[in-house]
Amino acid sequence: MHVQEAKTTDLAVFFEYLGQLIKENAAHDAITFQPQNSEQTTVSEELKHRFIEGLDTQYGHDEWRRLWLIKSENNDILAHLDLRAHGGEYLHHRVLLGMGVAQAYRRRGFADKLIEKVLSFCRHSDAIDWVDLAVMEGNEKALALYQKHGFVITERLDDVYRIDGVKYGETRMTIKVAEGK
Repeated sequence: MHVQEAKTTDLAVFFEYLGQLIKENAAHDAITFQPQNSEQTTVSEELKHRFIEGLDTQYGHDEWRRLWLIKSENNDILAHLDLRAHGGEYLHHRVLLGMGVAQAYRRRGFADKLIEKVLSFCRHSDAIDWVDLAVMEGNEKALALYQKHGFVITERLDDVYRIDGVKYGETRMTIKVAEGK
């Protein structure tokens, strides 16, 4: 299994996989990795639209997005990592990272492979200098994973989200991928 950059033809299967991740996120015993309530169990049309439009958008535009996948031999998606523009006129040198791994395939090194591939992509880009991300409170495994790859904590915020009556904080992290810029 290897990391491959997604094409628009991968999106239908990706949305099914993402729907499963959203259902896992909504489970009451799960670590919350996405700010959404327990009633949100499907991929919104708005999010689908952002991926569809983003994959066809040139870098430097607010809608820009890229997606990498790890698939099984049966073409099922096991893990993903997406980069997207921050949005805003003066933020084009920074991108936001989002990632997920299907529950049955966690702790197998897929996240490491995705991060390594995408950081290499960013380091070879003339335009991307920084990769930023946010981790919801309670997801210590994600914090450790990103720190292992060189991300540093820039900020911890309390009470960022209120979901189903529960307050969640957020840890923001970054890594500089541009040398000498």
